[in-house]
Amino acid sequence: GWMVLRRAGRPASKQQAAPYAPVADDRDTAASADIAASADTPAPADTERSRNWPRPVILVASVATFFVMWAQPLWEQMFGAGEGNLSRLASGAGSSGLRISWRLALRIVASVVGRAPWTARSGLENAVPNTPYSSPGVLGAVHNLSGWAAAARLVLLVAILVAAVWLAWRRRDRRALAMMVVGIGGLLIAAATLLVMPIGPFGLTAHQMRWLWSLTAYLWFAVLMTFAGLAAERFSLKVTAAFVAVLALLAAATVPTFVQPLGPAGRAVEGPVVAELDRQMSKLQGIGTVLFDTRNTPVLDNYSAAVMAELQQLAIPFKVDDEGLVRQLGDRRRYLDDADVRMYLLYGKDALTVPAGDDRVALATPLNGAEQSELQALMTADPTAAEPSSRYTELLDMVYAGTTVAVIIAPL
Repeated sequence: GWMVLRRAGRPASKQQAAPYAPVADDRDTAASADIAASADTPAPADTERSRNWPRPVILVASVATFFVMWAQPLWEQMFGAGEGNLSRLASGAGSSGLRISWRLALRIVASVVGRAPWTARSGLENAVPNTPYSSPGVLGAVHNLSGWAAAARLVLLVAILVAAVWLAWRRRDRRALAMMVVGIGGLLIAAATLLVMPIGPFGLTAHQMRWLWSLTAYLWFAVLMTFAGLAAERFSLKVTAAFVAVLALLAAATVPTFVQPLGPAGRAVEGPVVAELDRQMSKLQGIGTVLFDTRNTPVLDNYSAAVMAELQQLAIPFKVDDEGLVRQLGDRRRYLDDADVRMYLLYGKDALTVPAGDDRVALATPLNGAEQSELQALMTADPTAAEPSSRYTELLDMVYAGTTVAVIIAPL
C-alpha cells in the first residue's frame, strides 16, 4: 500500500509535470533551456552501464542471504560425515524410481498457482491430495483438477502474466518488471522440479510441494503491484488512498484464525498427552545413555519425536539405530553399543500392561486407576470370547478416543 501511495504522489512523466510549472520570465526561461539541453545530453556509457547494475549493498545483501539460507546443506556437503545433502539431492534426481509425470506436474501447478487467492486456505487440503500407491510401483488416481480444467487455468494464468510483464515493460517500471521476472522464473523452476521429483514411499504427499504456496503468494503479489502502479498513475492520490484502505480492511478480515486440518490443529488432541508424558518423565534424571527404540512405532507417529525432545530438554543423552532417524538427528546420535538402557513406546491397550522385566516410567491415558484395573481384568478374563462385553468395548473406546501412550524402559 505504501508503494502505491508513493507512486500516486509523484508525476508519471515530464509531460504531466510541465503544466504545473510556475510562470518564468525570459532570463529564467533561458536558464531553464540551458539546463534542459544539458539534461538531454546523452550520459556517458559508463554511467548508463552503472545504472543497469544493482547497487553494491543489494549485491552484498543478496549474496549474504544466499549463504545464510543454504548454510546448513553447504556445510554438510563440504564438512559433514558421509554423503552430503546436495549429493543426496543429485542422486535422488537421477534415481530410476517412479516420478511425477509432466501431465500430473502441470495439474499440480494449475491446482496451486492457478487458484484464486481467496480460496488458498481451503485449497491447501485438496489442491494436492495425498495419494497412495494402488499397487507396487503404480500411483493411484490423483483427484484434483482434470487435464482440461488444468489447461484452462494455465492459459488464463499465462495471459495474466504476459499482460503484467507487457504493462511493466511499457511503463518502464523496473521494480515491477524485476518482481515479475523473479516470479515467472521461480514458476518455471517449480515446474522443472516437479518433473524430476521422485514420488516417496507413501505415494504422492502434499507436504513435498508446500513450497508452491509461498511461490504462488509472491507471484500474485508481483501481479498486484504491477497493476496497482498503473492505477496509481491514472487516479488521484485520494482515490488511491481509498483503494489502499479497502485493501487494508480486506487484509484485516483474514486475521481471524482458520483451523487448517492439515496443520498442527489436526493433532491438537495430542497436546495434553505429550504434556502428561513430559511431566512424568522428569524423574528420569541420571539413568545414563538411552537407546530410543522405534521398531514398534506406527507410521506418522508424533509421540516418539516429542519424547526424544523431552530427553534432550532433560539433558539425557540418547542414541538411535534407525537409519532414517540417524539422518534426521545426525551421526552423533547413531547407536554404537554405547547405551545403558533401552526406551520404547506402547500404544492403546498395550500401554496398560508392562512387559515382564521392563519398567513403565510414564503413562498418559483417559482412564483412572480403577478403570485401568477393570480393563486389564476384562482383557485376561476370557480372551477367546467371540463377543466382547459391552463394558469392555466401552473402556476400549475410551482408551483410543483419548489416546493412551506409555514410555517403557528396558535393560539392554
